[in-house]
Order: sequence, then structure tokens, then C-alpha cells
Amino acid sequence: MKKLYKHKFNGKPNLIVVFQSMNAHLYKPENKNQFELENTFSRLNPEHSDLLFVKDDTRPRDSKVGGFYLHSEHVNEICFDLRKIVRQYKKTLFTGISAGGFASILLGSLCFIDVVVAINPQTILYDFHTGDLLTMGKQNPLRDNSNYYDLKPHINKTTNYYISKRATTLPYEQCSQNEKLHHVKMIEHINDFTNVYVRENLNQTYSTLKDILEINNFKM
Repeated sequence: MKKLYKHKFNGKPNLIVVFQSMNAHLYKPENKNQFELENTFSRLNPEHSDLLFVKDDTRPRDSKVGGFYLHSEHVNEICFDLRKIVRQYKKTLFTGISAGGFASILLGSLCFIDVVVAINPQTILYDFHTGDLLTMGKQNPLRDNSNYYDLKPHINKTTNYYISKRATTLPYEQCSQNEKLHHVKMIEHINDFTNVYVRENLNQTYSTLKDILEINNFKM
């Protein structure tokens, strides 16, 4: 987490961190200052929260897409950087779409933040039937982060997790690799925790975030 971020620091009491998905458009050199959900939060205008947008700076340099924030840095090093920022705030929310949702759950769990909002996230990187690794792009990590390929063991008891259910419901064995990464099984995998809330009725990213910000007193 050294270069690919944008911190909108205005001295607010709360912090919202937005982890980016694998969206290749965001990782083109000419788009280095573009960030997913930035327009959404401009519309939401959370006046009591600073914003931090983070791209996956751990992926291989020749990768044209983002990743799961698991490549070159050890996850604990990323958490160390995040904790230095988070401890400056009264309340913190991590959010993201798809791989950004994976990162928000993992890093939010390890940093014991207040709220996670994961939109159509991955919660495990293994195939539910074969146990094979679904995808890691060009996986050449400098350190072994495989302990974090399954998020279930890392869900803590203090963070409130909100999962937006916009997932594939086709029979799992008929799904492509990408469909498996966005299958409803990903949500079911962590749905047995009392502090995990699946929001089946919220289909729009804007309404999902607006509702959860209000529920958790991130004043708009």
C-alpha cells in the first residue's frame, strides 16, 4: 500500500476505506487517479467521514488487473499500514466490490474495524468441489499468504459484516471460474456468524451503502 491510493483527508471523525476490484480499467497507467466508487461516495457525501481509496499495490508489476491484495507484501504489513491510519479515527468502515470485497473482509477482520460492507465478494479462493485454487492471476508471492485464501477462520466477533447478495445462483458444477468466484456459495460460506448480515433486498450499490452508513451512525 505504497503508491496506489487516494486519501481525502478533511479532519473528519470517521473513516471509510474503499478497496478496488480487479477491474482492468482502473489499472491502466492513464487511469492511475481513477478509483472505483469515488462517484458513488460523491453522491452519498458522508460529511462526517474522510475517504481512503486503495488499489492493489501488491500485485505483480506486469499484471494488467488488480488482485486480492495477497501477492508481494505480507498481509500483516498491509494491516500495519492501515492500523496507523485507522487509529486516528473514531469509527471505520471498509468496503469494496468483488476482490475489493474480499480485501475489505480480510483486512477489516484483521484490523478489527467497526463495519465491513462487502458487495458480491469472494470469501474463499478454493473451488468448493475440487479444492483447487480458483485464481490468483500470476501468483508469485514473495511470502506465503495462503493462510488468508479462506476468510472464514478470520471473521472476528466484534466487526459488523454486511454482505450484499448479488451473486450467481446457477448450479455450481455448471459455472465458469469467474461465475464460481461470484457464486452465492461465497456468501453462504460465512453466513453462519451472528455478526454477518446478508442484505438480499439491496440490489444497488448506492442504496446498500447509504442504508448501512445510516444504520451504523456514519452521519451523512
